[in-house]
Amino acid sequence: IWGSSPEDIFVVGYAGTVLHYDGTDWTLIYLGPQALGTALYGVWGSSGNNVYVVGESGRYVNQEAGIVYYYDGSSWSQVMLDFSLNGLYLGKSLYGTWGSSDKNIFAVGGDFFGGGILNYDGGVWVEVESEVPGSLFDIWGSSLTDVYAVGFGYRILHLGGSTVITTSSSSTTSTIGDDTCPLELIYGVFSQETELLRNFRDRVLNTTPAGQEFIKLYYQW
Repeated sequence: IWGSSPEDIFVVGYAGTVLHYDGTDWTLIYLGPQALGTALYGVWGSSGNNVYVVGESGRYVNQEAGIVYYYDGSSWSQVMLDFSLNGLYLGKSLYGTWGSSDKNIFAVGGDFFGGGILNYDGGVWVEVESEVPGSLFDIWGSSLTDVYAVGFGYRILHLGGSTVITTSSSSTTSTIGDDTCPLELIYGVFSQETELLRNFRDRVLNTTPAGQEFIKLYYQW
């Protein structure tokens, strides 16, 4: 959800759904037949006449593809990403978007094996090398040089300082700063073994109270 005012609010969702609220009524916006198989996850604009929506296209079988739509105040159109097939972020989904202005917009996503960050400078979209394993799910910033992205494995990526901070999953969340995880020392930060163990932590241990307590004790000691 995003809005420029209480009388101008956008909501996005599955099946290419975009809803607009004008302060009185909600209206369903039709993006075209190609959007019916699209899941839309994020929306942001610099104004009510400059709105971006990101998601995942279902156009190709067994192929995730990130997609961007743009609203100029009168009509919607698909954004053509020059580096990708047919304007799609091929092989990865897009989950969140935010910008500091109409000439500096980010979209984040990825897949299990790597997080993806796209940036728009008012002219073209480019891929930003994040080197973050696992998807990024959302992004927000207070300024051009103070931007945060969050993602798989309880990661927080600070784009202003290029620092990744991992937090635990319990209700008393603790932040791991410069202390290196022992498994990362053994296998390497971006190794398949480390990513497999992160996946086990997040998808198995984190689903039970006992597992969450184990995670808490691991990072504590």
